[in-house]
Amino acid sequence: MINRRFFELTSFAFVVTVSWACSHASAAEISRYPSLFGEFSNLVHRTQVTGPSIGTGDIGSPLSDPGGKGGSGEPPASSAVTSRVSHLISQAALVCGGIPDAYTIDCLAKEIMNAANTLPDNHIYREAKGILHQAATDLHGLVRANVDDAQPRVRVQLPNGSDRRVTRPISAVRPEKIEQAKEKALDIINSAETVLLRSANTSGTRAAAYLRISQAIGSNKVLLRS
Repeated sequence: MINRRFFELTSFAFVVTVSWACSHASAAEISRYPSLFGEFSNLVHRTQVTGPSIGTGDIGSPLSDPGGKGGSGEPPASSAVTSRVSHLISQAALVCGGIPDAYTIDCLAKEIMNAANTLPDNHIYREAKGILHQAATDLHGLVRANVDDAQPRVRVQLPNGSDRRVTRPISAVRPEKIEQAKEKALDIINSAETVLLRSANTSGTRAAAYLRISQAIGSNKVLLRS
């Protein structure tokens, strides 16, 4: 009995230590060592789901999500995952801000889609993933409806430290359609931001994750207002 209690408490200490490391990591650290922090998050999840249970009469559930379904065993949102996707979305303003206006909308579409593809398809992030996918699809559809076939498709160089060297090929909007297309693109971004904020209207780590993602996508609106 004593040995079992020692094993349970040791497992709990491991989970808390790893969770603390993930939640206190900076965006730069996460982007530099994505696989390391991703593995940390996986370790926490596996320990929570398959590890030994700790009686609630003693110290309670060590990793319960305040905004989740109490006692369901569901893991909280990962700080590492949230930081990474928020960084990628915010980085779009830097990547797409130094190119001609004709290419801005499709650049945003490709970068938002890339960020969405990094999210896991689980109960925590599935809705955010879908919202980002839809926004990127709508932006690209807007470009296709106003594409300038006289201009070449181009790739934009990404900042040092990115997981890619260049963007996917992006298309230009016809000159006479740029301002109108930017207004519609702004509506798409506003809509995605609003839906994410509504989804964040809960408690717990999921709410914090959706709030950060909504703020990240909203930071790109400056590109469409110039």
